This record gives sequence, structure tokens and C-alpha cells, in this order.
Amino acid sequence: MYVFDPAARSQVAVETIQTAAERFGYIVVASNNSRNGPMGGSSQAMKAMWQDTHERLPIAEQRRYVAGMSGGARVASSIALSCQGCVAGVIANAAGFPFGAEPTRDMKFTYYAAVGNADFNYGEFVDLRRKLDAAGARYRIRIFDGQHGWAPPEIWMEALNWMDMQAMSAGTMPRDPSRIQQTFASALAKAREFQSQNDLLAAFREYQSLVRDFRGLADLTFAKTALAELAKNKAVKTAEKEEASALDQQARMTSSLSSQIQAIATSDRYQVDIGDLKGNIADLKKRADASRSPNDLKTLVLHGR
Repeated sequence: MYVFDPAARSQVAVETIQTAAERFGYIVVASNNSRNGPMGGSSQAMKAMWQDTHERLPIAEQRRYVAGMSGGARVASSIALSCQGCVAGVIANAAGFPFGAEPTRDMKFTYYAAVGNADFNYGEFVDLRRKLDAAGARYRIRIFDGQHGWAPPEIWMEALNWMDMQAMSAGTMPRDPSRIQQTFASALAKAREFQSQNDLLAAFREYQSLVRDFRGLADLTFAKTALAELAKNKAVKTAEKEEASALDQQARMTSSLSSQIQAIATSDRYQVDIGDLKGNIADLKKRADASRSPNDLKTLVLHGR
């Protein structure tokens, strides 16, 4: 697995993935040089890592992966899109596809994404989910509690296990019936937990993932029935509309602040009322901190500003 951090922090990247990689037998290679920006050097870093690892390490050529966080996630997706099948999957944290690129029906890789529910990039995954569905992609998007950054170790445990399930489905890894059943049971329990918490949109998406992920691997009768029932539930459609509305509100709130902050670094900085800007930011923070429910949509809009 070739990993990209947006600030070339290879040690941070490797340590984040280490526990899951050791559990499932992945070799993890991270760049000390690739970083965000037009001169980030990601292409050169990937070529150097690719050559070095293939010369010195025993690699399963049908099970090579790329991963990254934020700008590094866009680098990982860009590599997978451009190399025509050289990697089996992408694990993206905190950002989706490169700007201007979209999923296509001829994608030759599976896609796992993890994003915090208060990440300022959360909204793009709502849109990306629809595009991945339209492309018929094998994907999973996992939402965790947190802001912009690397996903926690337990999410990486799920991500690498998920990639193994896809490899078993594709025939590039021997099937392990016990492991498949255990993974399926865990995912099914998560979907049922969302239902018990009356988070029907999350349950609907979890069942969607179950049906997509375990096609040909497990008995999907119950999951398909549950999915069909939720698809007819008006509460799911209402939740989707509320989510879209909250994200639209966030976009309106951040647009003005972002333009003011950007102007400070340019020749327009004298046109910015610093006192007003500080006041608006302080007001948003006060409203976010005063919220009673950390997972409420309105609260996440404020935290994800």
C-alpha cells in the first residue's frame, strides 16, 4: 500500500495504518517528499516508491493499493484513475477524487473512503456517493466522529478488511468462509444498530453497502428485504433532504468567511474588516460549543465550517 500525506509526514501516515497492516499482512510505504501544491512531487514519489518496492519486496501484483489523506487522497485517486489497473483499490481519507475527475463505469479499482462527520469536505462525499452509484462502482464510504484528518485506527482495520473481502470476491485472494461470515455479521449488526437508533438514512446506506459488498460472498436475502423496506420509508427521503439542506447552509456560511480569509493574504486585505471577521468566527464557535448534541446536523454544520 502506497500512502500519501498532504504534508509529507510519512511517519504519521505509517503509524496510523500500522496496526491494521500488521493484522492483515500489508506492506505500507509512505512518501517523505510528496505534499500538497503544484510542485508537490507526488508523481516522482510514486515512481520512486514503486520501483524500490518492486525491486526489493515480495509483492502480490494483483493486490497493490494507494491511499492518502486530504490532498494525498486526491493523489491516490489520481494514480488509480490514470494507471489503467495497476492498483486494486484506493483508500481515501478526508477528500475524494481529484478536482475535475469523476467515477466512471470502466474504473478498475475498488474505493473505500473515510471522512469525519464534522470535516469541511464532508459535503463532497454526499455528492460523490451518487456518482459512485451511477458508475456502478464497488465502494464503501465510512463516516466517523471527527474533523478533517486521518481516520482513526479502527476505521483502518475495517478498510483493510474490506479490501480483503473485495479481493476474495474478485478471486485474487483465497476465500475464507469463516472470515467472510464474521465480517458480514458485523456489518449487519451495524445496520441493525442504526435502525434501533432510528438513524434510518445511515441504516439504508449500510444495507446498500452490504448488498454491494457481499454479492457472491454471503446470503443477502435479509439485507435486500431490509433495504427494500427502507427505500419505501418516507423518513429516509426526509433525512436525505435535511442532509442536503444542512450542507447548503454550511456552504452559504463558509463562502463569506472563506473569501474574507483569502483576501487577507492578498492585495485586498485592507478591504477586510478584521474585527467583524473575528466576531463572526467567535459567534460560530460559541454556537457550536453551546450545542447539546454533538451529532446534530446543525451542530456539525457549525463544526465543519
